[in-house]
Amino acid sequence: MEEYKINDKTISFPSSWEDCSWEKFMQFVKLSESIDSQEKTKGTDQADEWEQTLKDLKNNTKVLSFWCGLPESEISLMDLDIANDVMTKLTWVGESYKPINIDSFTLGTE
Repeated sequence: MEEYKINDKTISFPSSWEDCSWEKFMQFVKLSESIDSQEKTKGTDQADEWEQTLKDLKNNTKVLSFWCGLPESEISLMDLDIANDVMTKLTWVGESYKPINIDSFTLGTE
């Protein structure tokens, strides 16, 4: 786990997939699917690029909010340099999750 000071609060967030619970992983999958389902802006004029930049900023705010546990309204007030620094610490979310093979397990006494 990583710790980072954001808006005078110490925030703890995972530093790899191994630090995530199954529940957190599945929540992130849902968030990722909602972001992926948004249509990318087509076109090459400046207005289209600006619109895509705003969508990307909104999506990055959602991702930071999810992993840092802060509301999007608070994330949107962060200093941009701090937000970028935190995002670089979350680059591992772009890596493929490599599940381990479990042949059997014990739950309680069973």
